Amino acid sequence: MFKRITTALVTGAIGGGLLLTGSAVAAVAAAPTPPALTVDSITPNPVLVSDQPVTVTIKVTSDADTVMATVQPQLPFGPAREVAGTRDGNTWTFLAPVSIADLKGPTGTLHEGFASFIPTAVKDGTTFKYGGFPFTLKAQSPTRIVGFRVHPRSTFKGRKVYFSGRLQNQFEGKWLPFAGETVNIVFKPFHGTETVVGTAKTNAHGKFFAYAKAKSSGWYHAVFVAHDQYTGSASKSVFVKVFSYHKRF
Repeated sequence: MFKRITTALVTGAIGGGLLLTGSAVAAVAAAPTPPALTVDSITPNPVLVSDQPVTVTIKVTSDADTVMATVQPQLPFGPAREVAGTRDGNTWTFLAPVSIADLKGPTGTLHEGFASFIPTAVKDGTTFKYGGFPFTLKAQSPTRIVGFRVHPRSTFKGRKVYFSGRLQNQFEGKWLPFAGETVNIVFKPFHGTETVVGTAKTNAHGKFFAYAKAKSSGWYHAVFVAHDQYTGSASKSVFVKVFSYHKRF
């Protein structure tokens, strides 16, 4: 119907004047209006990506009949891909997995970049495409704790237990000393919850040293808490047997 009305308009113009009929006015007035669509939130943003994929949650409000979407990483780092959405009234939730591959350039080098959430809405049988909504991608540097040592492995209650180890972070495939960072010493008794019993700063070589007073038998391990673009990491657990003093009469 719309094609026939458009043809009539063009024919009238060629015949020697613009003939704006009532049908033509109705066709112009009946041009479909895009449905309202708002991206309410993109979390997390920025997205810190490491070896494990991260799921980005995008909340959209729209009065459309259907909302679909794709995510396009910054070219040429990755192809566009469809993301699934679920509906609750006028609210749509999309879950978009992002991986480290989305930040690798043609040479395999990691770059900070962005991706775009690109929605498409359908209203009354008509499809409408919207511009992209960008969010930031950052490569998260892996860390690890190596050489964690605890001594003595058996002691008496109230005496000191000493800890040492090295914190490293990965840069361009190489493990390097991670200086000036805080490492927590965590204790887990046989019965009870984990508690932080000591902290230490890593030196220029990534090494840390700490001690804590023995309270009961249990396991100790070192923990580096994730921050900024660095992943968290933990050492192996080491068991320490603690004896109580016995008074002699």
